[in-house]
Amino acid sequence: MTYAPLSDIDAGSMVLLWSTPTSKEPIMSDGKSKSGGQDRKRINLNEDYEVRDWAEKFGVTQEELRQAVGRVGDRAEEVERHLKGAKA
Repeated sequence: MTYAPLSDIDAGSMVLLWSTPTSKEPIMSDGKSKSGGQDRKRINLNEDYEVRDWAEKFGVTQEELRQAVGRVGDRAEEVERHLKGAKA
């Protein structure tokens, strides 16, 4: 396999990065199609679809979710724990 230097790649070209030379899975920063793994461990309040989906998952309003993230941070486990404690 031959690799071109990055300086030779046209700016309009799509470049895929691989996690290891033997891996066939591209590295994705925030894949909207991902439903598990690291992407689902944090709640991104800057993405409307995430706020909607997480609020639905936890059975709260979007505003309640935003407040919980403001109190305990963006880690989904901590937010869920906080919200469950608030309902008890």
